[in-house]
Amino acid sequence: MQLRTLTLALTAAGLFTACGGSGDPAPVAETSTTVTLTGVAARGAALAGAAVSAKCASGTGTATTSSSGSYSLAVAAGALPCVLKVTSSDSATVLHSVAVAGSSSTAATSNITPLTELLVAQLSATDPAAYMTSVAAAALGAAVTGTTVSTAQTAVVKTLTAAGVSTGSIGNMVTDTLVAATGSSSGNGYDLVLDALSDAITDAGTTLAALTTTVAAVAAGTSGTTPATYSSAASLPAELLLKPQASNCSALRSGSYRVVKLAPSLTTGASDAVTTTEIMNFDASTLTATWADGESTVWTGTGNCSYNVTGGNFEAFVSQAGVIVVRAHVGADDTSTSAPDTMRIVVMLPKQDIAVSELAGTWNVLSWDGHPAFAVNAGIATVASNGALSSAKCFDESLTLAEAGCATDSTALPVFSAHAGGGFNLTSTDTTEAWVDRGFAYRAGNGDLMVLLLNAQGEFSLLTKYRTLGLPAVGDVVSDWSLLVNTGNLAAFSVSAQQNTITALGSGSFTRTALNLDTGISVPQTITNNGPRNGYRYRPAASVTGSDGNPATVRETFSLPLAGMGFAAFYQSSNSTGSTSNARFGLSVTKP
Repeated sequence: MQLRTLTLALTAAGLFTACGGSGDPAPVAETSTTVTLTGVAARGAALAGAAVSAKCASGTGTATTSSSGSYSLAVAAGALPCVLKVTSSDSATVLHSVAVAGSSSTAATSNITPLTELLVAQLSATDPAAYMTSVAAAALGAAVTGTTVSTAQTAVVKTLTAAGVSTGSIGNMVTDTLVAATGSSSGNGYDLVLDALSDAITDAGTTLAALTTTVAAVAAGTSGTTPATYSSAASLPAELLLKPQASNCSALRSGSYRVVKLAPSLTTGASDAVTTTEIMNFDASTLTATWADGESTVWTGTGNCSYNVTGGNFEAFVSQAGVIVVRAHVGADDTSTSAPDTMRIVVMLPKQDIAVSELAGTWNVLSWDGHPAFAVNAGIATVASNGALSSAKCFDESLTLAEAGCATDSTALPVFSAHAGGGFNLTSTDTTEAWVDRGFAYRAGNGDLMVLLLNAQGEFSLLTKYRTLGLPAVGDVVSDWSLLVNTGNLAAFSVSAQQNTITALGSGSFTRTALNLDTGISVPQTITNNGPRNGYRYRPAASVTGSDGNPATVRETFSLPLAGMGFAAFYQSSNSTGSTSNARFGLSVTKP
């Protein structure tokens, strides 16, 4: 914050008083300075005859744009910084921007465009219109500074660049010279960027409003805010919203994906490199996947957001947040795994660059561990901003033990670090047990973050931010695909589909009717929310009667919904009476 801005803000609040003596500040009267704001309002074409309004750290003002979209607005008794709004003459377009002091504290340039709309969403981590309405004038001085505006622009540029929209001709979205296109003349480089953004929005079948909402939600997520209740809503991140989509699935977009096979690597030592990951490039318009070895495969739609490749040996299901979960035959010639020619579950995460510092917070972790003996863990871990785990609990406890009964460990815990190939390493600091996991993170459009960890032995973990799950509403209907693997060797089974309808709510629980869409038979199930630990769901074993009148068995299941992702990880404990376990680990993907 500049000194003059602070002085004016304190003066307006009656908190700055003069004191005598050498070196003390001179008396400052309440300002009567007029601040002049100028700029251009455009969405590509100039916004002519549009209404501009400004709310400043001190004072407000209004103006009307000229035929070229330019305006000059005077704020009497004013003080920078300001937040601005332009409303088109037909009221169809409303955009926002900010103004900060530069070389002058009485004048500033502020263009108002779709780019500055995204910038304000990023800066405020909320809807720009709501921000302008609710922000207190006295708070603007700390919130809108040269540094915060620059940081917000950098984030917006990163998002647009990832989506293929170049902003290279713009140095400063707020203050650069903008010549907007009119009926008689074309625009300059800034205006061409606005045209490119508009074309990308149209081609991707989205809207600036949807893009703005996503930018604000992700900005709120990166600040460490975690929703108090779980929401099943899932959405795409901003950079995917601007990419071409598949004709039968708005969540499947063109781009690069990190492919993670839940399988052991070529060598399976605890500290060996993970080989069962690669990059896939996908063209949503042609449904063509291009793999690291140059091979291309064409996906065939089998329904909304579901696909097949060659004779049923590859089935893909796309979550609402753009995560692809696959049941695939990896092939006898697969040299990435120590156990080729096996059906596997594969998870494909849209490629993102996420810093170690963004992992800070407390996480729920559901993991499959195969060494030295099979085990499933439902743990809770806290990560510091430097990537070090500061505490962990419930990892070596019975899954039915309540969270309050778990012991907390804070010594010799592993550390996240950046990996040169993207993603992370999670490395043990226990000198008696060396190991390294490979990890990838993904942030959805609502700001929620997930992490997938895998080691060379094929052990894996799925992480979502720790939270209390909210109850659904009676009548809610959710359909999903479920992919199961054998907990002994991670071989994948066939895919099943079901539809769950909420029928009643209890105290911290709910009852649903689960309809198997393959057989047409439904059974009642009772689910405990946040049990036995916060953020998890527990379904006890039960003997029930199916809709066909026959006895049916409900398997005991522990589930971890991955917030904002549109899918969940779950574990079904064994109910076999023989010596062979029939326990299963699985992923369920919510249907669109």
